[in-house]
Amino acid sequence: MGRKPLERNEIAEDAPVTHDRPLQSVRLVERAGGWMATASFALAAAWVSATFTIAIAVLGATRIASMTSVETAALVFVAFLPAALLVFAGAAAREGVRAQAQARRLADAADRMMNPSPVAEAAARRLGISVRGEIAALDRSLGETLSKLQAVEAVIARQTQAVEQSAATAQQGAGHLVNGLERERAVLGKISEDLAAQAVRVSEAIGRQTQAISASAREADAQLRAADQVLEDRVQSFGATAALMGDRTAMLTQAAAQTNGSTQRLEAALAGALDTLAKATSLTEAAKQSTESATLAASATAGAVRDTAARAIDDAKRVAELIRAEAQAVEREAATALERLREAAEAARFAAEGARAATGAPPPRPDRQSDRPSPAGQRPFFFTNGSAKEREGARRDAADRRAFDRMEADRLGQVARAPEILSRRADDIGNAPSARLAEHPQARMTLDETVAAERSNRERWTWRDMVGAIEAETSVETLERPEPVVKPAPAPQPARTFIHAAPNEYEARPVARRAPVAAGPAVPA
Repeated sequence: MGRKPLERNEIAEDAPVTHDRPLQSVRLVERAGGWMATASFALAAAWVSATFTIAIAVLGATRIASMTSVETAALVFVAFLPAALLVFAGAAAREGVRAQAQARRLADAADRMMNPSPVAEAAARRLGISVRGEIAALDRSLGETLSKLQAVEAVIARQTQAVEQSAATAQQGAGHLVNGLERERAVLGKISEDLAAQAVRVSEAIGRQTQAISASAREADAQLRAADQVLEDRVQSFGATAALMGDRTAMLTQAAAQTNGSTQRLEAALAGALDTLAKATSLTEAAKQSTESATLAASATAGAVRDTAARAIDDAKRVAELIRAEAQAVEREAATALERLREAAEAARFAAEGARAATGAPPPRPDRQSDRPSPAGQRPFFFTNGSAKEREGARRDAADRRAFDRMEADRLGQVARAPEILSRRADDIGNAPSARLAEHPQARMTLDETVAAERSNRERWTWRDMVGAIEAETSVETLERPEPVVKPAPAPQPARTFIHAAPNEYEARPVARRAPVAAGPAVPA
């Protein structure tokens, strides 16, 4: 039973269906029936597993292990032969489906080749529809383009009229501009003539100013030389002041050493007094209560004296250290000020040389008149005005001198009272118990009353009394020794230097004030 050939009418009736159906691709044709092969492999694997499972379940594992080779071959044949048949059947079914798909594809291709007119007609119909759509879109685009061209033409016409009007206006403006430029040229000619005349006058003025600057530079150079000489004098004055301060610091150190020696002698005297008190105590054993009171009073007084002496020595050392530190600080400040003055002088000299080099003036001759002191009170030209600061400094110097004189008077009074104080203290130490018993013969003093009385005496004893006694001994030793004489460096002209004084009686801080340098040798105070 073969397929009979189709007639022309049947072909014409089937043509639209065949032509409308798209041809299958080669890849789809090759993949047709693949699921059948996969299903056959799955069935074969299931058959093999089911066969071995049933055999183990029916026969048992021991029976299968003891089977002969013929029985084993029969079991394998029964398990794998149907599986192989299933695999072959699946492969055959896949090939049949693939052959059917290829035959259908070949039939469709043959029908298309035998009847190409419907295909061409459909393609022509689709092409005509596409062309009509493109022509309509092009017609719409042309209409829009024509309308835009008309609008552009109107705009161009308006712009042309505006450009013509602008050209006419520019022509008129150019005429007015030419006339204005001619007038401006005439005015500029007059201005150039005036500028030429002014340039001549300016050049003459510049020449005069250059001469004046040269003269000013020469005067500035002379003043700088005078300032340099004043600075040199200041340097020498500062050197003399530093030497004087060094000598006074050495004298303070020597006074501190003498104070230490006096303190040692005072301690030796106290030790002797204690020995004397011990002997007196051994002789007065009969009055036991009075002796104990006197011993306690003497011990308390000796301790107070020793503490007071130690504090006085410490205060003297601190004062000496403070004076030395202040002297060093003043010396450093003087060196710093001197260095700054030197730098200022160098900067002024460099500025004067730069000004002289800029003006082209020759270097001035050295003026010997600048070496002479200025007439305004023998002071430089930049210190001639009496300002409020100088008056305030003079007032402070007077107050410092008054405070120093008052402190010196107090110190001399303490030195004068030192023997009386020492004798009074000795009388108090030796005769305190007997005096108290004589004043109050009806009652004997207890131990507490004695301690309270000694405490009140110790409160009345101040460190000024001990310092006064020590200064009295120091002054006596100083008077016995020759005082050193310090000769400062000779100054080229009368200048001003710095002396130091205590600002008040409670603080030994050096204060700088100006005073004229004496012509003779200076003796430290």
